[in-house]
Amino acid sequence: DQYKTIYKCIKSKVKSNVLVFGVGGDSDLWHEINKGKTVFLEDNEQWFNQVQQQSPHLELCKINYTDKGWDADRLLDEYIKGNKKCLSLELPEEIKNTKWDVIIVDAPAGWSDKYPCRMKSIYEAYNLSKNQKGIDIFVHDSQRKIETQYSNYFLTPNCELITEIIESKTSKFPGRKLSHYKTK
Repeated sequence: DQYKTIYKCIKSKVKSNVLVFGVGGDSDLWHEINKGKTVFLEDNEQWFNQVQQQSPHLELCKINYTDKGWDADRLLDEYIKGNKKCLSLELPEEIKNTKWDVIIVDAPAGWSDKYPCRMKSIYEAYNLSKNQKGIDIFVHDSQRKIETQYSNYFLTPNCELITEIIESKTSKFPGRKLSHYKTK
């Protein structure tokens, strides 16, 4: 159901610009259904190289996350106190200057606080979509603490929550949630 929701959203648009934080087994699907520009941002060197070899037609951009999950509270506190750059990623100008129609946050992996987590990806999804109406933003694994905290701070006040899809207890990843927002 989670894939179907994203699939239907992208398919319903004509020549849209789709930005995906993360690259993986679903990357070819997002590229193939979109008739416009699809760009993937990835920090994991192994995933980046593997997908680049298997799918050289994909537009991939290597990015770097400098913080770990345990930095989430400190970073949000710094941001609230006025350090607006503390959550920024070093993104190419082309990424910053493109009007995105769909943004999918599915990286970094964020498996635990000792790894890079999705604070900056969620912030950049907000930053790249602010002051624009009708942009669809998907946050994968939104049941996790950091994804919830950052989505609540940046997306909830600025977007309409369209749907939340929770994987069933019998699925491969029970309880995993996808949240779909649309900018207002």
